[in-house]
Amino acid sequence: MITTKELLLERELRGLRFISYFRIFFVLANISITMIVGKSLMERVVVGIISLISFFATFYFTYLLKQKRKLELVGIMSAILDVSLLACLPYIWYESVGGDSIPRTYMLKAATYVSMYFAILIIHSFTIRPAYPLIITGGVTLSSTFLFFFAKQDSRTIISNDFVTHMLGNTVSAEFYFSTLLTFVFSGLILAFFTYQSRKL
Repeated sequence: MITTKELLLERELRGLRFISYFRIFFVLANISITMIVGKSLMERVVVGIISLISFFATFYFTYLLKQKRKLELVGIMSAILDVSLLACLPYIWYESVGGDSIPRTYMLKAATYVSMYFAILIIHSFTIRPAYPLIITGGVTLSSTFLFFFAKQDSRTIISNDFVTHMLGNTVSAEFYFSTLLTFVFSGLILAFFTYQSRKL
């Protein structure tokens, strides 16, 4: 007879495998897109290096999963790796399009990496272990907050309450930015609670 512990272990194992497959797909897609639309050689080289690191880490994680060893460690390191990879993207894109020659507010208006954050949050919930979506939520909150204050240090950054100029101009709305981040935090907490309840049931 299969015990509850064994069922939870198998579900977590399947979830972690899916995360590894998704990361490989994402890295391959990111490399392909960067080679086509990348704005500089620096962007292509840095993305290539980060992709190699991600590949080697994922292959090692996959090896541990096959051995059914250190699943919780693999899950934690996977969450940290995914957040770290995505947190690098705004800085890479910024340097690629001109760096300090353009306002840092550019980094706050790229919606692509925000949607990626939601994707990895959902995928890391497949393991039904609440620690993983909580790590994603905490990591995204820290990296996004740091990104905002990094952009604010630029003398060209103008803080405004106008949502229109936030979307179309060089200004940035702290209310709009952090309300979006708060939405993400609530989503992360809800998913963590959901996985906790699923695991408990």
